[in-house]
Amino acid sequence: MYGNNDYPAATDTLTDNVAYYLRRKAEALHFLGHNRDAYGLLRRADRILDSLHRAALAEKAMALSESYASRYKDAQVARARAESARRMGFVHLLGAALVALLVLFVLERRHSRTVRQKNRALAAELEKKLQYQEELRTIRKRTPRQGNPRAGGPSSADLFNQLEDLMDREQLFLESDLSREDILRRLHIDKNRLAQMFREVGGGVSLPAYINEKRLTHSLKLLRAHPNYTIQTIALDAGFANSRNFHALFKERYGMTPTEFLRSIGEKGRGRQDEPQDLQ
Repeated sequence: MYGNNDYPAATDTLTDNVAYYLRRKAEALHFLGHNRDAYGLLRRADRILDSLHRAALAEKAMALSESYASRYKDAQVARARAESARRMGFVHLLGAALVALLVLFVLERRHSRTVRQKNRALAAELEKKLQYQEELRTIRKRTPRQGNPRAGGPSSADLFNQLEDLMDREQLFLESDLSREDILRRLHIDKNRLAQMFREVGGGVSLPAYINEKRLTHSLKLLRAHPNYTIQTIALDAGFANSRNFHALFKERYGMTPTEFLRSIGEKGRGRQDEPQDLQ
């Protein structure tokens, strides 16, 4: 009879070869009729295979766990790097924005300084213009007016001087509803003669442009004399229908706004009520 001591013990190293050896021996014992011993060897072989299977599963589970842990760690590192890159990108963007704002601030300061210098120069020229017009008006008052004997009436120059005297004496340009018919009636001429006068003496300007020039010149005097008036008040007192029209014509004619003119001559233009925003 064959006993279990003739075969590997349960404490032997568990391998597939041991299980294979035990099964072959079990077959031999079964062939010889030793069924009990063969059954015992088969059970030992099954336990070995089961143990090997559990060990393999445990090894696979460990490998999967290590793989998952490694991937999770890699994902954590990748997220940390991405977050760091995002923060660095935000810092760089913020720095670039601050630099851009600083550059814009410096450029704005330079532009403002240049504009102030230009406005001071323009204001000085306007001061000279006002002085020159006052002197010219004084000279015109002292010059006798004569008609044109050959034409049987006043010349274009005489008519223009009459218009100037009329404007200066009665300040018709201060009337916002002043019309061409009012001028024709005062000068006792027709529209063709008026057009001829402006063409020959007035430099080809139109009557509305002439009147607006008078109003703008008067507005300069008002701004100098009454720096605390609102721009709307200045506009109405100078004969303009509204402050927006006055603002646009002043900017176009003198290259700066009424408020900028005040600032350029040293007057405070802040705190004005009913003042439209300067259109830079």
